[in-house]
Amino acid sequence: MRRSFFHRIETRRVATRSSGADKLGFQSAKIRADTRAATCHVPILAAIYGALFLTGCSQNALQNTATTSTRSNQVVMYCSVDEVYARPILRALEAKTGLRIKPLFDVEASKTAGLASRIRAERNSPRADVFWSSATLQTLLLSREGLLEKFSVSGNKTSAFWYGNDWIATGVRARVIVYNAAEKQPPRALDDLLLPRFKNKIGISNPLFGTGSDWSAALATRRGHDNTLDYFRRLKANGAKVLPGNSVVAERVGRGELLAGVTDTDDFLALQKQFPDLRISLPTNENLPNDLVFIPMTAAILKGAPHLQNAQKLMNAFSSPEIGAQIVKAMPGVLPLCAGWNDVPSAIAPLKIELKNSRDDTDKWTSNWQKLRDPLADMLLRD
Repeated sequence: MRRSFFHRIETRRVATRSSGADKLGFQSAKIRADTRAATCHVPILAAIYGALFLTGCSQNALQNTATTSTRSNQVVMYCSVDEVYARPILRALEAKTGLRIKPLFDVEASKTAGLASRIRAERNSPRADVFWSSATLQTLLLSREGLLEKFSVSGNKTSAFWYGNDWIATGVRARVIVYNAAEKQPPRALDDLLLPRFKNKIGISNPLFGTGSDWSAALATRRGHDNTLDYFRRLKANGAKVLPGNSVVAERVGRGELLAGVTDTDDFLALQKQFPDLRISLPTNENLPNDLVFIPMTAAILKGAPHLQNAQKLMNAFSSPEIGAQIVKAMPGVLPLCAGWNDVPSAIAPLKIELKNSRDDTDKWTSNWQKLRDPLADMLLRD
C-alpha cells in the first residue's frame, strides 16, 4: 500500500556521521493514522496545542505574566516571532516608549497556533495585552472571532496597506521557490513543480500550519478553492515531501537532497550562508498574480487587554518607520513596508517592485481557509 503524503513527513535529526555514511542526518518519522481526526479538524488540534502550551510554559513565565497588572508601565506580549530576533526589537520598543515589555514566546511544536489557542482559552480573563505574530492567518482568525481590540495608530503608518481596524503589519516575508544549483532548468512558477523531472525531488512545509497555512489561504483566495485543492493533489502525486518546517525545506534543497521547494525568504537567507548551492527563483511577471504570496508579520491588541493604554502606545511605536527599519535590519528576509530597503540583502531586493505593486487580499484569507482546511487535510492523509 502506498504511504500517504502526510505519512512521509520527515523530521530533522542532528547527528554526526562517520566517513562514508549518510551525511544528511535525517530520520524519517511516520505519522500514525490515529492522528487523522486531529489533523482534519484543526480547531481540535489547535486546542490540544493550546493545552500543551499551557502546561509546557515555565512557572516563572506564568507568574511574571500574572503579576503584571500591578505595574503601570508594563505590557504583556504573546510573541510567535523567534526569540533570538524578537529580543533586540523589544529592547528598541522599550527604549522608544518607556514601557517594560513582558514577552511570552511560543513553543516550537505549536508555533503561532499555540499562542492563538492560549488567547482563545483566556478570552474571559485575558492575561496578555498584545499579540505579535510571525504570520497573518492566526491573527485574522482571532479578529474574526472578536478577540482583538479595534485601534488606530497615530502619525504616519509604515504602509498604505496591510492593516485592519484591529491589527497592523510590522514587516513582510515572501513565500518563494528555492532550488539547488545542480538544477539547470530551475522552476519559475509553482506549476513547474508538477513537472516529471521534479518527481520525488520537491519539499514543502506542512500547508496546514505555520506560514504554510497562510500560503494555502492566499492560494485559495487567488486560484479558487477547487483549483488550490487540485494543485496540492497534483503536488502529492508528484511525490512532494512534507517537511517539519521551512528551514528544513531550505536545508534539504541546499544539500542537494531535493532539487527544489517552497520556503520563506528568511529561511532561504539563513540557510544560503551554509549552503552556497541554495538559490532563489524569483517569479516572472506572468505568474505574479497567483504565485507570489507576501505574508505580513502582524501585531494586535487583545480584547480586554489589562493594560490597554500601554498596548496602544506600543502599537504606535510598532507602526513607526524607525522601528520598521530596525525589524528589517534585525531579521534578514523580512521586507520593509516603508524605510529600511538599504538593509535588505541583494538576493531578495528585487522583490521591492513586486511588493510595491502587490495587492492586499488578506481580508479574504479566513473565509477561503475555512473552506479549504478540512478537504486539504483529508486529501493529505488519504492513501
